[in-house]
Amino acid sequence: MKKIAIIILIAVLTLGALGTAYAAWGQNLFINGTVTSGNYAVSFQSVTPPTTANDTLAGLTAVITKTSVAADTVTITINNAFPNYTVAIPYVVQNTGTVPLNVGLSVLASPPTWLAVVNSAPVGPVSAVSGTGSGTIKFTCSDSTPTNSGAQTFSYQLATTQSVP
Repeated sequence: MKKIAIIILIAVLTLGALGTAYAAWGQNLFINGTVTSGNYAVSFQSVTPPTTANDTLAGLTAVITKTSVAADTVTITINNAFPNYTVAIPYVVQNTGTVPLNVGLSVLASPPTWLAVVNSAPVGPVSAVSGTGSGTIKFTCSDSTPTNSGAQTFSYQLATTQSVP
């Protein structure tokens, strides 16, 4: 019995010594990190209405207005629409944020049935930090454009979303 107790004591001391030796050679590694989210901001940089004779006759104007910090509204006015009048108005959006974005179009309030509106949004993502993207919004009055229709108002929204790389 005494012999077994000595063997157990030697085994415990040996294992203890191994643990101490292992601890003497151990080392910890650390990972520290910081995450900051990006900035998302886009505005109209320019809009360029054409100046042909038909555009002058139609009373076409297009202006950018700032409703907040960014230039975020383009107002297009056609005061004298007529059948088969078509106009394509180029615009440029600028990404002033730090993340790339995509541009799409969604209808907020529909135009009358005799007026077709088509947006050619910038193709591909608009790169971050002063990246620009060009698009065109096209208005086409059909054969059935009425006489003296009164003011027809509608709204479209260029919806931007983060571009996932």
